[in-house]
Amino acid sequence: MAEKTYADSGVNVTNDDEFSKIMVKHSKATHNNIPHPVRNNIVNIRPDLSLVYSVDGIGTNITHAVLVNDHSTMASKLLSMVLDDISIIGAEPITISNYLAVSDMNPDLAKQLGVSLEHYANKAGVAAVAGESANIPSMLNTEYDWAGCGVGLLNPKREITKKNVAIEDIVFSLNSNNLRSNGYTLVTNILEDKFGTGWYNQPYNESITWGKKIIEEADIFSPLIVEMTGGYDKPRKVDISAMANVTGGGPLKRLGELVDVTGLSVYIDNAPPVPEEMIKLQELGPTSDNEAHKTWNMGFGVVGTVKTEEEMKTVSEIAEKLGYTAQRVGTITKEETPTVTIVSNGYHSAREELVYRPRA
Repeated sequence: MAEKTYADSGVNVTNDDEFSKIMVKHSKATHNNIPHPVRNNIVNIRPDLSLVYSVDGIGTNITHAVLVNDHSTMASKLLSMVLDDISIIGAEPITISNYLAVSDMNPDLAKQLGVSLEHYANKAGVAAVAGESANIPSMLNTEYDWAGCGVGLLNPKREITKKNVAIEDIVFSLNSNNLRSNGYTLVTNILEDKFGTGWYNQPYNESITWGKKIIEEADIFSPLIVEMTGGYDKPRKVDISAMANVTGGGPLKRLGELVDVTGLSVYIDNAPPVPEEMIKLQELGPTSDNEAHKTWNMGFGVVGTVKTEEEMKTVSEIAEKLGYTAQRVGTITKEETPTVTIVSNGYHSAREELVYRPRA
């Protein structure tokens, strides 16, 4: 049986990257319009204050929520993508605004999404502000589309830039126990091929269907990250050299960004447990370990680096105190060609090395 890949499900990652590059190019051409320095998603207001922005949506998650008529976890998907991207550079998220496009102004949908937004914004410790709803039925193939913009406060002197990453630094993972918010188009493709259009009613196990399983709430790591870094102005409990939110592209691509910045290599020999649904999806696809590690998070929620065993211990203790799981997963090394190597815990190639060279 041929392997099932993200590209097979209709997602062209190369085209997506090129599309983004075009938009970034034209956005950068506007940065001189304000009297404040702009760098990527950071606007410097004064020497001790920058504003950090993050924008994202929840994509195919929406299709799944519509199929099972349960939208209660959708804000967890949205906030995990937006807020975690802010906090990983040492900033402290303070607000989330949202844009909701709907095919019909359904009060029940508004209530479900509103309750979800309130619940997860309270859980993340941010204020939900400045929302907008639009009724555009002619443009939507589903009931709605939902995107958000988060804002965080950053002291530039406390920014986590990846520049201090060094050989023998410890790589850690804040572990994810489900798919969170990425790779769902491939999930749909696999399950439709196996079970047909009614796949979402098929049992995942004795207590839950596949449809309900894959919309379980996503971990929002920003409260844990802010607790460790101190956010804008609180004491820093851990000296973290680098962090990455493991979203689209999976751990291979996100760790690959660290390789790109530093010219060093990452060796992961103690990867976190792969959540059960990803193992099952790999088997059903079939989807190789290499493809899975470029599509799903495979148990890595957020990855980061610290210098000492004592700091690693502190990361684990803070995580446990707040109800998360953290573990040491690997080491920063130096190779002739900068490389990400993960000793897989996946279904098809367990304990085999997956090798990724971002600059190849």
